[in-house]
Amino acid sequence: MNSRTHLRFTRSTSGGGPAFGPTAAQLLEFGPKGEFIREIGKNNYGWAFAHTVRIDKDDNIWAVDKGSDMIIKFNQRVA
Repeated sequence: MNSRTHLRFTRSTSGGGPAFGPTAAQLLEFGPKGEFIREIGKNNYGWAFAHTVRIDKDDNIWAVDKGSDMIIKFNQRVA
């Protein structure tokens, strides 16, 4: 959760092959009442198999992707 009590949820697919479209992982944001707000990093080249997500004290989102071996940082302005 971030400072506004918004929850981030990752979803990884089990499909093989290139990590884009329906086979890419997703990072979804929901509000405090469970309402969908947005998808973060849609069409990001680094989404293959999402492993973990952390939010720091400045509300930056750090995502670790096991499939692409990348750590991706999103700030609130760009995410």
